[in-house]
Amino acid sequence: MVEPSFAERIVINHSDYLPNVQTVASTAADVTDTEVFIADGPSLEYDYLVIATGHKDFFSED
Repeated sequence: MVEPSFAERIVINHSDYLPNVQTVASTAADVTDTEVFIADGPSLEYDYLVIATGHKDFFSED
């Protein structure tokens, strides 16, 4: 368990330091030199692309 006030302090809101950035959390189906095709939505044009793969925890609840 984490103290709630500590948990709030460790969250980083990327829009605070990247005001002109659109963050999209989705699966990319295809990427070209200027466009990303999202698996569950429209394609997105970009000037600069950052791909952050993150991680996924696998826990079983027995």
